[in-house]
Amino acid sequence: MFREKWVQSQQDFQDAALIRDEVFVKEQGFENELDDIDAVAHHVVFYDEAGTPLATGRAFPAQEQEDGIYKIGRVCVRRCARGTGAGRAVMEALERKIKSLGGCEAQLGAQIRAKEFYKHLGYQEFGEPFLDEGCPHIMMKKSIV
Repeated sequence: MFREKWVQSQQDFQDAALIRDEVFVKEQGFENELDDIDAVAHHVVFYDEAGTPLATGRAFPAQEQEDGIYKIGRVCVRRCARGTGAGRAVMEALERKIKSLGGCEAQLGAQIRAKEFYKHLGYQEFGEPFLDEGCPHIMMKKSIV
C-alpha cells in the first residue's frame, strides 16, 4: 500500500522534485519543470512501504478565476509504480485537500495522452487543445462538492 505525505519542508519537497524530474524532464523531455507556483502550492507525495517516493501532484488556487476554483498540476507517477493505483491516490488526496480548503472545482491541463485517466476520475474536457512545451494538452475540470 501507499503512505501519503503532504510537503511541509524543503526536504519534503525534494522527493516531489525528484519524481517530477524523473518523469517530466528525463522521461518526457520537458525543460521548465520547477516554477514559482511551487512555493505556494499544496504538494502531496506517495511512498511505498520501503519509503521510496512513487508519485506526486500539487494543487493551488486559480487566482485569475472566481473563488473556489483550484488547479491541479504536476501529477506524475514513476514508471515502476504505474498501474498500481498511485495516480488515483494522488488525485483523490488533492481533491480532498481542495475540498478542505473550501474549493468547489478542480481544473487541470491534461496531456492528451493522459486525458482518459482523468475522465475515469470524473473530469470533463473544456476549451480547445493547446501546446505546452510542444506537448498537446486539454483543460479538464471536475466539481468537488
